[in-house]
Amino acid sequence: GLDLKSVSYTNPPHPSTNACIQEFIDREPEKLR
Repeated sequence: GLDLKSVSYTNPPHPSTNACIQEFIDREPEKLR
């Protein structure tokens, strides 16, 4: 799955990163609860 910690360390934060995070949230909401 997508590692949110790794994504947060991406520099510079690309717009695609936010899209990946949103997609991750949409696919696996249980992991964020």
